[in-house]
Amino acid sequence: MKTGISLILLLLLSVLHSEAQTDTVFFDKDWKRVSTSESAAYVRPPAVKLASGKYQVVDYFANTAQPLLVAEYLDKDLKTKDGYFISYHENGQMESEGYNKNGKREGHWIGYYKSGVKEYEGEMRDDKWNGDFVSYHDNGKKQSEGTRLNGAYNGFWKWYAEDGKTLTFYANYKNGIYHGDVVRYHKNGAIARQDHYKNGKLKSVRCYTEAGSDAAWCADRKYPTFPGGDGQYTIFVENDSRYKEFRENNPKVKGTVYIEAFFDETGKMYKSDVVQSLQPEADTLALEIMRSMPDWIPALDESNRPVKSTRRLDIKF
Repeated sequence: MKTGISLILLLLLSVLHSEAQTDTVFFDKDWKRVSTSESAAYVRPPAVKLASGKYQVVDYFANTAQPLLVAEYLDKDLKTKDGYFISYHENGQMESEGYNKNGKREGHWIGYYKSGVKEYEGEMRDDKWNGDFVSYHDNGKKQSEGTRLNGAYNGFWKWYAEDGKTLTFYANYKNGIYHGDVVRYHKNGAIARQDHYKNGKLKSVRCYTEAGSDAAWCADRKYPTFPGGDGQYTIFVENDSRYKEFRENNPKVKGTVYIEAFFDETGKMYKSDVVQSLQPEADTLALEIMRSMPDWIPALDESNRPVKSTRRLDIKF
């Protein structure tokens, strides 16, 4: 069946005029070239030369013949993206859209859930998030909003409950680290805890009851935990074949990608976002590793009830 789909796909595209590559390329799930369609996860038919002189590529999911992405390149060797870009989920819904200029993302970019609901939108400059950024719950309501500088969270950020209005958390950042007040709220809207940071270091803590009075003490809140603990988290990352290959092929890329991970009440990581960037390819790989993780042990509130939560994670290169 897979072979039949691939043949139909190639026949349909053969009517397009092309002055770029003349061969069809097959890739496995890790985007390594393979020789046959039977072992392919993705298919790239010949690129098409446009009237503008650019070359358009349309990649497909090999098992369904659904489009995976549509991209424009300046060169026939397909090295430099330039122009409108679209990627798709396997169910056919759009995944992301925006523009590239001279190989880097620029301008307004939008991402979507598999349902088609908008997941995020923000401004790109020089291939990094710069400017206003907004994320959305899968019901379409606003989840968070703030500004980013060279990919990192910067300035004042707010997070909302699923109604898109009730504030659950806010924080002040400086280049991706806490700097200033970090505040969490009770479900009734009253402040639960107010931490004050300076350059990422906690300086003071103050906790409140749901009635708004000072709490006699700050109850511990248990954050989500990787199965087996932080040591197993590190082992999981270091054993990832994509991580190993990237380290081998990019020895000059040194540093850390910092990620804000979002967990539901069961410990499932439903979203992750780079809050302090290292390098575009390293950032992308870090998010791919996040998406491949098993479920975590869920966070518990002060009454030991499983709750939605976030946790700052890092991947070192």
